[in-house]
Amino acid sequence: MKKTIVILLVFFIFTSISFAQEDAEYNGVLKTMFEVSETEGSYTAAIKQIFVRYKNKYPNVDATVWSELESDFLKTSLDDLVTMLAPVHNKYMTKEDPKELITFYKTPVGQEWGNENWARV
Repeated sequence: MKKTIVILLVFFIFTSISFAQEDAEYNGVLKTMFEVSETEGSYTAAIKQIFVRYKNKYPNVDATVWSELESDFLKTSLDDLVTMLAPVHNKYMTKEDPKELITFYKTPVGQEWGNENWARV
């Protein structure tokens, strides 16, 4: 009985370690995809647009409150975005999908889609 429990425990430990390594690798690939597609710049632009709308919608809120909130949102790093978005991407994308998108974003057409011109579409 003890031997069975030890074997199961060892199995679960090695399984969790391998999943953690796989997640770290996936997150690294995802971060690279975000970098080449300029996701951080898009996030920053979206946050600024959202705050302009909310400031107009709620003009009675003190400007310092808006400034502090916007500053906090803009402090979100690319690593934070990867951490937040990785579960969603992992659910719908294989490990190879972001790698193929990285290849695409490094092409002239992909660079056009990844840069600020995309915001104008």
